Amino acid sequence: MHTILDVPVDRVPALFDYFETTMTTAMLSFAAIEAFCNSTLFERVGQPIKLKRGKGANQVEVQMTAEDLERNVSTDEKLKRIIPDLLGIATPSGKAVWERYAKLKDLRDSVTHFKRKDQAKHAEKSHEPTALYAMTQLDPLTLPETATEVVGYFYEADQRPRWFQNPEWRRL
Repeated sequence: MHTILDVPVDRVPALFDYFETTMTTAMLSFAAIEAFCNSTLFERVGQPIKLKRGKGANQVEVQMTAEDLERNVSTDEKLKRIIPDLLGIATPSGKAVWERYAKLKDLRDSVTHFKRKDQAKHAEKSHEPTALYAMTQLDPLTLPETATEVVGYFYEADQRPRWFQNPEWRRL
């Protein structure tokens, strides 16, 4: 007897263990990136900084403290613009590291907010992969590797803080 994924029934617990571990890894890998962003904000933002909010005629300039930025600005905006501006480096947006970050974020969003589309598809959309299927197609070690790569983008190799160097991430 087999399940829908053609997994023998006696192996289903291992499949669910795999999903659980991969979901946890995705969430914690993304959380590490968020923690890096927020830590950097508190280290680098002394006086409130000006940000434009809204679009078109509704756009306004607001002053935000590090705490305001932490709470009210998306991780995407922090990584794309605010952290690079604070550190005086180019944005990672548009680079390969950004594509990997976006994939990690999409998976994390899918397993955190688990919409119906992430669990199963209607017949007319059955060709689109679900979050669960996507997890079966990835190497889970790429998730913390992506987090490490994203954070590492913001440091020169010889200027990385001690917490980032020890222990150094290596696949076995």
